[in-house]
Amino acid sequence: MTAIRVNGKQPGANDACTSGKNTVTAVVKNQGTGAAGGFTVRLIVDDASHAAVIESVGALDVGNQREIRFGGVELKKGERTLAVRADAEQAVPESNEGNNDRTVSATCKDDD
Repeated sequence: MTAIRVNGKQPGANDACTSGKNTVTAVVKNQGTGAAGGFTVRLIVDDASHAAVIESVGALDVGNQREIRFGGVELKKGERTLAVRADAEQAVPESNEGNNDRTVSATCKDDD
């Protein structure tokens, strides 16, 4: 996992996040030594694992990266925690499981 963006911007940007529906993008890169078969990517907002959003990803060759878009993510006003995990179901054998997670904070403002 190399990055998380909210509405195309860094999550810390003043205008990245608004209350209401947002698009969260996770950038996943295969940093391993072999191609990765299909896997899932999971987004959890504010530790609400019961409301996780999951997207499927096809194969990813070594060194390649892909943007995974989670559209219509409902975010409330205030500071939100966004946690993304690649290979959420641990379907891909890996030499380093420690680079699958990324957590960021975003402060959402009222949607004017």
